[in-house]
Amino acid sequence: MKPSLTSKRFWKSYGLVIVAGILALTTTAAVAYAVGSNANEPQYGMQNARQMQTRNAGHSSKGRQANGGHAGDGMYQVTPLSAAEASNDPETAKQLAFTIEEEKLAYDIYTAMYDKWGARFFDNISKSEASHQDMVLSVMNSRNLDDPRSKEQGVFTNDDLQKWYDELIAKGNKSLSDAIQVGIEIEEKDIAGLKETIATLNERDTDLKEAYTLLLQASEHHLQAFTKQASRA
Repeated sequence: MKPSLTSKRFWKSYGLVIVAGILALTTTAAVAYAVGSNANEPQYGMQNARQMQTRNAGHSSKGRQANGGHAGDGMYQVTPLSAAEASNDPETAKQLAFTIEEEKLAYDIYTAMYDKWGARFFDNISKSEASHQDMVLSVMNSRNLDDPRSKEQGVFTNDDLQKWYDELIAKGNKSLSDAIQVGIEIEEKDIAGLKETIATLNERDTDLKEAYTLLLQASEHHLQAFTKQASRA
């Protein structure tokens, strides 16, 4: 027997159907909004913020391997060759020493610019630079190479990098717009240097080619981010 249109049972059932429909529509809209928002997150922001939960005052110690023998976190990950597998080219050793200090320079600059201006994109990109250093350190450790980095912010073994850091800090402290231009300068120079390094790598050092390629891709992303910020400044 069908319930009458005027019965309490009919209207109770009809009301439940309406409520269920409203809830379904609300859930669908919320999911669509969340997906749309996440799709627009810059690559240097959300993912890299998860990679480095804290900022270290010092640096990784000699012999530390990230992720149980793999270098870096998340997208910054390679499997280092052993010393017996690597080319052990003295020029490669010099290049690695320069690269890890160059990554430290970027980290120290972006950290200082975030502290100075409070712009979140500097903080996000600095966390990425910290992961880069861990990745480079891992391939250095596998080759028994010394880590040239100082634990002191803004201090470098390489004289050219020290001079460049001092110039960049002075420029970045003038204004937020100047600080963004400093970021652009760093990433443009990194990109040019990484391309040159990749082109001259020893064929045996396959892990270095992978690592340098990841660094190049990251610098290109960072350059895009800084260029976007410059257009808004």
